[in-house]
Amino acid sequence: MEIEQLIKEFSDVLSDQIGCLPGEYDIKINETVTPVVHAPRSVPVAIRVN
Repeated sequence: MEIEQLIKEFSDVLSDQIGCLPGEYDIKINETVTPVVHAPRSVPVAIRVN
């Protein structure tokens, strides 16, 4: 029941369209560029969990 109350209370910022942009967009991709995979960043010592 709590979740339903929160959704009703904050319905102006919560909607089914989260993450959607209005209108249509054309994304252009350069097919000649080689894809790369980068290693994940290391976790800073200050926030590591032992």
